[in-house]
Amino acid sequence: MKMIIKVLCGVLMLLLGIGCLAGQLIIFFNYLKIAVTKCGYMVQPTLTVLDQALLLLIAIIVVMAILLVIDIIN
Repeated sequence: MKMIIKVLCGVLMLLLGIGCLAGQLIIFFNYLKIAVTKCGYMVQPTLTVLDQALLLLIAIIVVMAILLVIDIIN
């Protein structure tokens, strides 16, 4: 029974991770499109790249923390 719960939690975390990554990529590409259309040429969105990386890192840390809590419970 515990194994089934662990597998389900693992799948859920994987889906959450993929969802976070997809969300970040969509936001990033939308920003790139806005930057290109507003200025007519490529703009280096350095700040937003850092923001995206930071958000992704936070998401990964949250997922790891949840997995750790699940491990401790089991």
